[in-house]
Amino acid sequence: MDVFSRGWNNYCIFDSLQTEQSISKENEMKITLLLISMLVFSVSCGLEETAEEDTREIAADNSRPEIEIIIENGLEDSHVYEIWVDPSDEPWSENLIEDILAPGDEFILVVSETTSYDIQIIDEYGESYTLLNQTVDEDGYSWKVTEDDSDWNTGASATVTVENELYNQSIWYIYATLSSSDDWGIDLLDYIVLEPNESFSFEVESGNYYDFYARNGDSDFFFSLDNYIGNNGYTWEISSLDLDNTLYEDETHGATAPVSLINRLGNASILYAFEDESGGEYWGDDLLEGDVLESAEEFTFYLRADRFYDFQVEDERGNTYTLWEVAVKDNGIFWEIIQDNIDE
Repeated sequence: MDVFSRGWNNYCIFDSLQTEQSISKENEMKITLLLISMLVFSVSCGLEETAEEDTREIAADNSRPEIEIIIENGLEDSHVYEIWVDPSDEPWSENLIEDILAPGDEFILVVSETTSYDIQIIDEYGESYTLLNQTVDEDGYSWKVTEDDSDWNTGASATVTVENELYNQSIWYIYATLSSSDDWGIDLLDYIVLEPNESFSFEVESGNYYDFYARNGDSDFFFSLDNYIGNNGYTWEISSLDLDNTLYEDETHGATAPVSLINRLGNASILYAFEDESGGEYWGDDLLEGDVLESAEEFTFYLRADRFYDFQVEDERGNTYTLWEVAVKDNGIFWEIIQDNIDE
């Protein structure tokens, strides 16, 4: 029973006594004063409890870290009209500024989480400046936006750094290609072995999305896909989280990558075609199985994607044509066999 209830019960008892015993006016006044005192005390206790709760909530908010993301308008003759900042694993939310950011002005956003953020700036001409997957630690992050950071400033080079963060595993192959490309191109390490905690850097054209692929000595596959590369470059830290040995595999056990051979030898027919995963000792069976690939004819077969293969064909004169260590993506490859491919 609370204080107010106890006071009300007391009042009822005294009221009954008044009927039976004719309590004096002086006693009635005392009872009234007692009830008022009890009511004030009850309200006071409630206010004190609420104040304590508000204080705890404020203290909890103040305990969260305050991390500053500082964006400075370093554009010489452009005002910034929009600023978008969101965690990289979330979609764009809303424009963070209402007032235009003049050249030399700064905008400060306080966040409470150390993670990767996507940042985009829109100037008065509608030109965008974007940073994707920017790591923000407890020291915060500062970005002075300049004309060189423009998303439209294509053709400039950017540095991509690959760091081997795998425990006790060496990286033997690294490939980089535009995300829109159909093949992986050439191995960038070129017989260099990237040991644990070592890094390797190369240049790409900025303002595009890239896919990266690496393979260790155990033929494990590591991927980093659809990375936007701005003028500030990009760093890929290869870890076990990037491991994917089942990418593109389906009910055909991964044999989904088409390999097309086209005879461009002119007046020579191709009698034999072979493939073997790189590092193997034998070519295996003839893929044509007795058929003849005449001039301008095409032959297609399928292999497991994201592996390295060697290919060889032989024409009717006994000449061979060979491709070594070709990285095959899910889209496969297209090999037009010409005289210049002849083995010496």
